[in-house]
Amino acid sequence: GAGLMAARWEGGAWTQPALVLESPEGGAVEQNLVAQGGRLHAIWSTQDGMILYSTAFAQDAYAAGSWSDPRLLSGDGSYAIAPDLVADAAGGIHAVFAVPVNEGRGIYYTRSADGGTWTPPRQPFDAAGAGWIAAGQPQLAVDEYGFLHVAWVRNALPDSGSPEGIYYARSLDGGETWSEPLDAAIGSCGWPQVMVRPEGGVHLVWQELSDQDTWWHRTSSDAGEIW
Repeated sequence: GAGLMAARWEGGAWTQPALVLESPEGGAVEQNLVAQGGRLHAIWSTQDGMILYSTAFAQDAYAAGSWSDPRLLSGDGSYAIAPDLVADAAGGIHAVFAVPVNEGRGIYYTRSADGGTWTPPRQPFDAAGAGWIAAGQPQLAVDEYGFLHVAWVRNALPDSGSPEGIYYARSLDGGETWSEPLDAAIGSCGWPQVMVRPEGGVHLVWQELSDQDTWWHRTSSDAGEIW
């Protein structure tokens, strides 16, 4: 698609979709949306491998021109995909994305206190340094203490084999440093989802890619220290 479409629930029905934001290059795919206070925050990738971000006031989000100009989050020209976006209780916005292959491949994290200024992307995981062929499908959660929890997939080269496992890492200092990756599941697994509970519990689910297509679950009761 050329950009982002919007619809809203109003008067007991959904409005007709409207094009509200044109993506500058490469269309818009893998979009993600969160609400924070009175604003909506959107992130998406383009077919050219850019991660873009925009925001609008919720009451105006159905109108073209109400969204901010798209902002590039992925930085240095690397081919980036699979963005995920979450909001925290303090008003911050957090994003992860993957650089799946080539030099600089790995999982990246950035944050903004207000949706305006974003930190330079940091790596929760350096796939190139670890000798991985590829990494992708990152998912992010932020708990009430501000601890960050990220899960992702170890991949073979695109279209050349099955994924090889699900991995997890956390940060207790706002993304400045990250734990060593935990191999949550080894084998042909994908599509991880991570979520947190107020008392410090972390839940991780993923799909085992087999004839059964089963789903698996692991949990930690101490913010990701022990699973």
